Formats: sequence, structure tokens, C-alpha cells
Amino acid sequence: QIIQEIFELRKNITNLKDEIYKNKIKNKYLNFLLMDIEEGVHDVKYLKQNCEFLFCDINNVISSLEKKKKNRELIFCISEQKLKEQINSVTTKIVAIKHENKILQENAKSLEKEIEELKEKKSSAIQLKTKSLNLHIHDNKHDEIIENNIIEEEKIVPSENISHTTKQNKDEKKKSKNIFTTKDIYEKSLLLKKKYK
Repeated sequence: QIIQEIFELRKNITNLKDEIYKNKIKNKYLNFLLMDIEEGVHDVKYLKQNCEFLFCDINNVISSLEKKKKNRELIFCISEQKLKEQINSVTTKIVAIKHENKILQENAKSLEKEIEELKEKKSSAIQLKTKSLNLHIHDNKHDEIIENNIIEEEKIVPSENISHTTKQNKDEKKKSKNIFTTKDIYEKSLLLKKKYK
């Protein structure tokens, strides 16, 4: 019986050793799995950090794009407003230029009319000047004849015996000579020439 118990005990010890060996193997395997799990957890943590960085970068990019979009929209609005102002300014200038052109055309027509009138007046003034010069020549000859007549009369009648009637006739002749003299006509022609020049 004792031998059987000993055999039983040895058998149990052998079984226990086998179990211990198996448990050691299982323990090593579990440790290996645990290491793999820890590495997986570490990788997950690393991936999580990378994802957080990526999300942060993505958020920064989105914020930057939104900011650029807003800036472009603002620039577009400002550019559109400036273009509208420039268009309005150009339109106003065009209207003003058209109005000025209309006024200039009217002034040009008025000037053409005035030039035609001045040409007519100048032609009339030249004709009047020609007539006045002819009158001036005629009056000079007439004055010379009258002066010669007066000198002849003075020669015929002695100076101490000149009668009152002779002096009166002389004065009347001089007065008649100066009723509408050449000087007056010449001065009037000069005034007309200056007026219509």
C-alpha cells in the first residue's frame, strides 16, 4: 500500500511538474501576448497623438482657408465697389464731356456766325474807308482851290482897304469848308475800323 501511495505521489508530482511546465509556457506566451498588447496600446497612443496633431493641422488649414476665403470675399467686395465707383466716375465724365461738346459746338456755330458778321462789317468798313479816302483827296483839292482863291482876292484888294464884306466872305468860305471836313471823315473811318477789326 505504501509503495502504491509512493507511486501515486510520484505520479502526481510528475503531473504537477508537467502542469507547472505547461503553466510556465502559458505564462511566457501570455507575457508575450501582453507585450504585444502593450506595444499595440503604445501604437494606438502614438496613432492617437498623430491623429490629434493631424486634426489640429486640419483645423488650422480649415481656419486658414476660411480666413483666406473671407479675405478674398472682402477684397472682391472692395474691388467690386471700386469698379462701380470708377464706372460711375467715367459715366459722369462722359456725360460732362458730352455736355461740353454740345456747348463747344454751339459756341463754334456762334463764332462762325460772328466771323461771318465781322467779315461783312470789315468789308463794309473797307468800302467806307475807300470812300473816305476819295473824299479826303477831293476835299484836299477843294481846300487848295479855296485857299488859292482867297490868296488871289487878297492880292487884288490892298490889305488896308479890305472891306468888312470881304472878310466876312472869307470867314464864310472857311466855315463852309469846315462843315464836314476830311479829318472828321477820316477819324470816323478809323473808329469804324477799330470797332470791327
